Amino acid sequence: MTWLMAHGKLLPTLLLGGMMLWELQRLGLAVASQGWRVTTGRVHQAFVDAARDPEFGYSYSARVRYSYVVRGVSFESTRMSYRLNSPSGFKSSSRQLHGLVGGGEVAVYYDPVRPSRSVLVRGWSASNLLGIVLLLAFPGFVALR
Repeated sequence: MTWLMAHGKLLPTLLLGGMMLWELQRLGLAVASQGWRVTTGRVHQAFVDAARDPEFGYSYSARVRYSYVVRGVSFESTRMSYRLNSPSGFKSSSRQLHGLVGGGEVAVYYDPVRPSRSVLVRGWSASNLLGIVLLLAFPGFVALR
């Protein structure tokens, strides 16, 4: 019996555990961002990125790059939020960028303990919980197969 056969369930378990920790951290930061301080930032880029999948066609994602200053220190970020974002349609991605134009001002919410951590959209959404629920359900689904 090889090591992989004897420990074959260890790798998927570790992988799912790591993904669960990642999603829990994202949810924690999403919740915490609701209480973060606000400053004014500058948008450098705001665009919809297209990715082509041969099987499913195109998917679109909103992308932004902005800078801001906290206590005299400049920071730059590309994070819109800690909400779980999945690739979506062009219109949906465009709506996420509403009001964001290159060179324009934007409200930036930053972590007062770690000012390099920031978002443009505070809070969490049901998609954060959905990611965790799916990760919890996956082992049961696999076991039933």
